[in-house]
Amino acid sequence: MSLESILEKTDLASLRRGYVRHSGHYSCIYCSSRFEQGIIYPSESLLMDAERAAADHVEKAHGGAFTALLEQDRSLTGLSELQAELLAMLYSGDSDAEIARKSGGKAESTIRNHRFQLRKRTKEAKILCTLMDLLDEHNEKKESVAAEFYRFAGPLTVNDERVIVTNREAEKIKKKYLTLAESREGTAGLSGTAVDADTDKNRRLELRRWPKKQKEKLVVLDSIVRLFSPEREYTEEEVNSVLSEVYEDYVTLRRYLIDYGLLLRQPGGGVYHRSAR
Repeated sequence: MSLESILEKTDLASLRRGYVRHSGHYSCIYCSSRFEQGIIYPSESLLMDAERAAADHVEKAHGGAFTALLEQDRSLTGLSELQAELLAMLYSGDSDAEIARKSGGKAESTIRNHRFQLRKRTKEAKILCTLMDLLDEHNEKKESVAAEFYRFAGPLTVNDERVIVTNREAEKIKKKYLTLAESREGTAGLSGTAVDADTDKNRRLELRRWPKKQKEKLVVLDSIVRLFSPEREYTEEEVNSVLSEVYEDYVTLRRYLIDYGLLLRQPGGGVYHRSAR
C-alpha cells in the first residue's frame, strides 16, 4: 500500500497512532487490516474493542507507529541512512556516548550535531506544513477547483507522474471514456450507480472503451471503485455483478482495481472492500 497518498490527507494524530478512524471502523495505515466497531477482538488472553485492537495490531504487526514510519523508504521519509539509525538508537534510549560507539567510534559532538540538525528540520517542517495549510485554505476561498489536484478515492499502489492529475484533466478523461446509461432491470440494490457521487440513481456508469494511457486508466478505475460503498464488504459474485454493469470484461476491471489498491481483497479471496482514506 502506498503510504504517500495516506500521508497527504492523514492528520498527525493518526500517524502517531498508526491507524485511521473512519465512520464505523478503524484501518491500519500500513496494511489493509480493518477493525469494525461493535466487534470484540481476542488477543492472547484479552478481549478488545475495535480501536484497542487496531492499536494492538500496529504494535504487534508493525513494531509500533515509530518503527513502522522509520522503516518506510527514504524517498518518503527524506531521512538518510545515518539519520534513520540515529533516530532508532535515540528511541531505544541510547546516550550520545553509546550512539557514538555503535556508529563506528564517532565523536559525541558529532552525534549532538546530528540531533541538533534533526530538531532544526522539525521546526522547518512545521513551518512548511503551516504554509501549505494556509495555501490550501487560500485556494479554497478562491474556489479555484480547476487548478487543484484530483483526489483519488483511496491510497494507490503507485506513486509517480500517473497520479498527478488536475481536476480539469480528470473531468476530460471521465467524459472521454465514461457515460451514464439507463439502469437495467433486475439489478436494483447492486447496480453500477455511484455511491458517493451526485449521479442519477436510476442510471448506471458505463465504460465506453478501455484507456491505453496509465493516467487515464487510474482516473477511470477511480470513478468505477466509487460504485462500491466504503462501509461494507462484498463477495466476489457481488463485485462481478457491479463491474459487469460497467464493462463486459469485468475480470480485467477487478484485476486492475486490486492491482492499484483501490479494491482490497482479504487473504484467501472471496471477500472484498473498497480502499478508503
